[in-house]
Amino acid sequence: MRLVSATIHGYKRFAEPSTLRVDGNITALVGPNEVGKTSILRALAHTNDTEPFAASELSRGADIDEGTPPVVLRFLLEAQDIEALSEIPGTAELRWYTLSKTVDGTTTFKLSPPVRRDVSGRVQLAKDLRRAAPHRALRELLDEPDSDFGRAAMITLAEALEAADQEDLPEELLESLEEWGTHLRGDLPENTPKYILALPDALSDRATSEREDRPTVAIGRVLQSRRPRFLLFGDAARSLENSYELSEIESPSTALLNLAGLAGLDLAELASALRDERRGEVHGLRDKANLRLREYFEEHWRQTGLAVELAVSGTDLELYVRETNGNYWQLDERSDGLRWFVARHGPKHEDNREQSGCGGGGVLE
Repeated sequence: MRLVSATIHGYKRFAEPSTLRVDGNITALVGPNEVGKTSILRALAHTNDTEPFAASELSRGADIDEGTPPVVLRFLLEAQDIEALSEIPGTAELRWYTLSKTVDGTTTFKLSPPVRRDVSGRVQLAKDLRRAAPHRALRELLDEPDSDFGRAAMITLAEALEAADQEDLPEELLESLEEWGTHLRGDLPENTPKYILALPDALSDRATSEREDRPTVAIGRVLQSRRPRFLLFGDAARSLENSYELSEIESPSTALLNLAGLAGLDLAELASALRDERRGEVHGLRDKANLRLREYFEEHWRQTGLAVELAVSGTDLELYVRETNGNYWQLDERSDGLRWFVARHGPKHEDNREQSGCGGGGVLE
């Protein structure tokens, strides 16, 4: 799915509803300091979880309460999303998924066009009950004295099904369906019509079907798992050093983790090999990482002839920029753009809230 717009209301500087259109590969937020660029990014990232908004985050004097959504995101569903929903009836024409997060942290969503439970099965069952009620084949089962399962009661059950316009039937009605299904399993004459013979199973199956999640709930579970998450791409995520002392790193920086992910390098495995002086393994890990980095830069870095390369000296992991002519540069001798490229294109780590992107595109401040 693709984020198309974000509406912010009552969050920091956005006391009044403001809608940002972000239907593009890159959306740039340009403006002077203190106008709310970072606030937009943080508002987007707020939808990653169900934590409530802090009082300090809400706009002063804004007319909002706990049920007001400071952030509303509108996503356009793509072909892959519809395919993921294909087993849920009524989703073929689904187009929009709108997510809201209220002040108290509650997230809700709407679908467009709306998808409702198919109630045709209720309608058909009600018709069959009305048709069966006067039939002589049910004389013994429906004419018992002092029974709760008389002909009038069967008509009442049919009327209840016909009148039910809500997506979820009340439990009392579901229990009645099951009880009727059990009662009608008695002995019936040989010439009983097929639709009457099918009633016990139809009643029980209808109760089972109605207890299943309505389509909206099932759709919500699928789309929640596919919804893009937002990562605030801050200094911690783009500040790469020239070297790192691996024996002293307990919690690698986000930028280093992103680079290691890009290189397919397990930092803990490398540190262990260094600590145990398994030099052959160290060289193998380094060479595999550098091969992946060269292949990646050849494909994705437009300024050809450059690649980030890793070296190991003692217990230090050193970062260089290598040119095809054999020249090496320390990383901080090259442009910020190159360092940010590495951090932007590596796997993003959500455990750092100071990292921003959204599936299929990015929002840059």
